[in-house]
Formats: sequence, C-alpha cells, structure tokens
Amino acid sequence: MTQEEATSKAKRMTSVRIATIVCGLLLIAAIALSIPLFEQTLNTKPVASKVPKAMREAERKVNKYSEMIARNPNDFGAYQQRALAYIELKQYDLSIGDSTKAMQLDPDRPGPLDNRAIAYREAGQLQLALKDCNLLIEKFPRYSHGYAQRAQVYADMGKYSLAAKDITKAKSF
Repeated sequence: MTQEEATSKAKRMTSVRIATIVCGLLLIAAIALSIPLFEQTLNTKPVASKVPKAMREAERKVNKYSEMIARNPNDFGAYQQRALAYIELKQYDLSIGDSTKAMQLDPDRPGPLDNRAIAYREAGQLQLALKDCNLLIEKFPRYSHGYAQRAQVYADMGKYSLAAKDITKAKSF
C-alpha cells in the first residue's frame, strides 16, 4: 500500500469515527427526548403533577439562598447555588446575574462560568454560551465539563463535527 493510499484510508476511517460519534450523540438525544413521553404513557398519575413539586423545590432553594445572600452579600456559594435554582425555574436572566456575581467574588473557580454558559445556552443565546465555554476552557483547560458544555452548544448550533471533537477531548480527562 502506498503512502497516498494509507493517508486516504486513514482519512476515511477518521470520517467514519466522527460520523459514528455524531450518530451516537443524535441517538442519545432522541432517546432522552422520548423518555418523558414513554414515562407519561406508563404512569397512572399525569406527569404535570410532578412539575409543580419540582418548581416548588427550586423556589424553596431560591428563597433559602436569597436569605443567605441577605445575611452575607459576599457568599460565593449562595450565588452559585441560586444561579442553578434559577436555571431550574427557567429564569435565565437571573441565573446569568448570579453567575456573574459569583465569578466576581471568586474568579478562580470554574462553576460560575459554567453555570452562566448553561443559562445562556438554555436561553437560546448560543453565541454568548460559546463565548463563555471558550473562556472556561481557556481559564481551566483540564476542566472536562467545559468541553462537554461546548459540545452541547456546538450541537445546538448544528456543528456536529466540532461537538464530536469536544466530546472526545472531555473524555480524555
């Protein structure tokens, strides 16, 4: 086999691997989207009855962390946890604000930047999410969740080959 044939074969194998990863990601997404429908079919109780309980729990968390912040306005952990609770409530702007405040209080931790990227992605602000993911990876290059988060953003943008690369990178840590 010539060098040119070997290179061509290696390129084809790489393309097949990437296509396999992308197909796997799409299959996982399809399964994840179908599970609630399947559970709804099996449950005797309507799924909607579970939603208010989850919402009440998230609201309870917001109240708890708000009280902690009122007592100590520099409580990094309270801002970070309240940001997550706001994501559960789909109050993305409030989550972004709390994540930004937590980043100001302790810029040497990846969590707040990661949370803000999640909030931007969930809010459909993919360019801002990507910007935060890139910053997260730049500041914390061995933080595997940064690559996984960016892969989700790339997938949402339809950039599946970039998503596959980031998934591979995330698994390497």
